[in-house]
Amino acid sequence: MHLLWIILLIISLIFIIAIAFLFFDESLNVPVSEIHLTGTNGKTLFIITGLTGTPNPYREIAARLNADGYSVYVPLLKNHGGKLSALKSTSIPEIKAQLKSQIKNASGDIIIMGECSGALLALDLAGELHMPAALMNIPLDAPLIFAYLPLPYFYRFDLGLLKNNSMLPEVLRYRKYPIHLLREQLKYRKTLNLNLAENILIVQSKGDIRAPQSGSLRLHNNAKNSELFIMNNSGHLPYLDVEKEIFYAKLKEFLEKQ
Repeated sequence: MHLLWIILLIISLIFIIAIAFLFFDESLNVPVSEIHLTGTNGKTLFIITGLTGTPNPYREIAARLNADGYSVYVPLLKNHGGKLSALKSTSIPEIKAQLKSQIKNASGDIIIMGECSGALLALDLAGELHMPAALMNIPLDAPLIFAYLPLPYFYRFDLGLLKNNSMLPEVLRYRKYPIHLLREQLKYRKTLNLNLAENILIVQSKGDIRAPQSGSLRLHNNAKNSELFIMNNSGHLPYLDVEKEIFYAKLKEFLEKQ
């Protein structure tokens, strides 16, 4: 009986510590900076990271695209890169305004690419600015079950992120996610126009638990010039995963047509 109480006490302490940690601030502790590479073919790929992501995981694919002639711009989103608490006062409309201004100031024929929540912004901006877009695992139907928890943050788990776990150290991001950004996402995605005429490549990882395939299919059924491409053995970030060569080939095929 005493052993059972000790086990319950330990579990309770772990739970209390875990909840308490959600109220502490966080830093990346690694230098982050935007990626800005100038190419030779007159085309620019403007990449939007997830809402708590950084440009760092894109350095490999950006270098490859640049070697193939493309200009690549991966901006650091507003208030990102420092303390996580800086995001408390950051809204999706502010980030969208930042990105819109940067796209308008970019040179060449621009193609917008977005990952996860960044794909929502990419879709929105593609429609407004009449530009082609490549979208990775867009979370139009993501359940976002943590959105209404009475906490400032929730833990970021690696489940479903990559099938090649050896690449996880390349995914520099905050370990916690501001819950107010989840609430904003729920509202923001309801405002998006899915009936676009622009050329859209929709890349969807089969069985992605973070971005259900139903959302990508719904977008494909509404956007008349869209192509839905299924990755059969990739996690949420296909550009880093076991099928990254397949992803790169498909992306290049799309870019060459724009």
